[in-house]
Amino acid sequence: DLLLNGREEIRGWFTRRQGLERRVSRHICTNIAVELLSPTEAQSLCYLVNERHDRAEGDLTMPAPGDVPKFVGECHDGFRLTDEGWRFTRRKVELAFVRPSRPRAK
Repeated sequence: DLLLNGREEIRGWFTRRQGLERRVSRHICTNIAVELLSPTEAQSLCYLVNERHDRAEGDLTMPAPGDVPKFVGECHDGFRLTDEGWRFTRRKVELAFVRPSRPRAK
């Protein structure tokens, strides 16, 4: 499980992730449903599909080869309205399908 608290932890994680040039991935979110719980709180559900391919180091060829998705699941999010606008209060990802592991590209 991955737990990131606050903007700095989230920013740091994504900055490190950006350094993996060999990885090509896309997160496809669909069937997004948002429910307003009050004037300042909301929750949502969406389906998530992750397409991912790890290339050999130094291989930046695009498009990357396609395959079955890395995973398919749901995102359950919570939001709160602040002085800066709507902000996430939580995210829970529940996976329904996961592609089996395979050896890494060299």
